[in-house]
Amino acid sequence: MAKYSIMAKNEIITNFNFSFGELLQQSLEKQNYLTRDQAELAPRGIGPERLDAFAVLLQQFQDIAPDEVYKALLSGAVEKRDATRESLSIKMRDVAGVAAIALGENSAEYRTFNYKKISGSDVPEFLLLAENMADRAVIYASQLAEKGITDSAITEIRAAIAAFQQEIKDVATARANRDLETQARRTAANALYTELSDMAEIAKVYFQDRDEAKYNDYIIYATSETAQTRTGRLKAKQTKTRELEAINPDTSIIIKNEGEAPLQAYFSQHTDGNPAPEGDTGIFAVIPPHETLTFIAAENLGYNQSIDAVHFTLRNPSEDMEVIYRARIE
Repeated sequence: MAKYSIMAKNEIITNFNFSFGELLQQSLEKQNYLTRDQAELAPRGIGPERLDAFAVLLQQFQDIAPDEVYKALLSGAVEKRDATRESLSIKMRDVAGVAAIALGENSAEYRTFNYKKISGSDVPEFLLLAENMADRAVIYASQLAEKGITDSAITEIRAAIAAFQQEIKDVATARANRDLETQARRTAANALYTELSDMAEIAKVYFQDRDEAKYNDYIIYATSETAQTRTGRLKAKQTKTRELEAINPDTSIIIKNEGEAPLQAYFSQHTDGNPAPEGDTGIFAVIPPHETLTFIAAENLGYNQSIDAVHFTLRNPSEDMEVIYRARIE
């Protein structure tokens, strides 16, 4: 039912399902609530020392520059490399044109310049072709000089090749730096979210039967304006339909089960009916306790407008346990 993506080996992935900006907002918001309620939560292990440690995690996350910075640096390095390639291409075209006149366009000597392969070549191949042309120009320097390609022109080509080679390295460095910072950002974000979610869970347990408003303060949810979030509880054997706005078969849905019993999710033809279409052929998912599942398309949960299977339904099949859920639709 769920679709999976292939990740690079050893790639660090985030352990939450919203943006870094939303993680920061949630962390700052919950930090204020935790500070407000620390007198009540201190016996549960959330006191000044833990809050100070959380502030350190939050600052470490904020200290890492956003990806846009490293993306811009990489883009700048690529643009500089490509500009040098274009300038070098003009010089090479000049040399090749003169070589065709000096050596004869159909001669074996001219063919060693290998100029025709330059068009459409990738970066490494272009570098090799440029170096070869510079070498050929040195070999046939006397013939080329008679037609206007002097030693200084060949020296300029060598210098352009050296610059191009360095800029290839600069692009590789910028790309590697971006990858490293991405991993560092995800590592810091995961550490921050792990602590945030743990303290929020402790606070929810404490306030669940004491203060409903404060309990709701500690629900972690995404704040994107384009996302819809549905949270709530299901008693044993309870089924609940949640109305959603502006969804389609490709809408992604993230469901977190915070309870002790499995949670079923599907789109139904009826507000209190079976998974659609009716009967055993319906599509539905089971989210195990304390797990989060991501469905990259609503159709994977049975969404089908043609048969009116458009009612997002959550069901707790347990005989005696309550389920707490959070669903994000985007």
